[in-house]
Amino acid sequence: MRQGVIVLAVFSLLSCTNNFLFKADKEIKDGWHADSTIVFQFNISDTTNVFYSEINIRHTISYPFQNLFVFIHNTNPLGQTTTDTVECVLANKMGKWKAKGIGDILDFTQTYKDSIVFKTKGKYKIAIEQAMRHGELPAIKSLEEIISVGVCIKKKN
Repeated sequence: MRQGVIVLAVFSLLSCTNNFLFKADKEIKDGWHADSTIVFQFNISDTTNVFYSEINIRHTISYPFQNLFVFIHNTNPLGQTTTDTVECVLANKMGKWKAKGIGDILDFTQTYKDSIVFKTKGKYKIAIEQAMRHGELPAIKSLEEIISVGVCIKKKN
């Protein structure tokens, strides 16, 4: 019985990995500065399937805000770029973190686009920059408690 559960767990993990088109995380050292852009590049050869994308944020429990605003710039192989502003709500109004983790480090995942069909084969680029502000004030210069940012693109079932 126990071996059956282990085999099933391993099979489930392996079958999930087939759904990944792209997954990468980039570590941020010395804070995420307002002028720093995190860039991911990947190749697309599948123009028939539907995908969805997620943004992954790893932060400490000392992060001083309930949310994180980011600008996401998507560039296709033809050089056309679109930009979205995305709010990642990291904690509820009571301050309880929505992310999972052990100790002082938490991992937060949010769906960014829930239905993507890549129309052109070739190299795509996703560039992410933090867009945090104190109300009408200028950008927050650095977010020390953001440890890494990632992107995951998966095939939709």
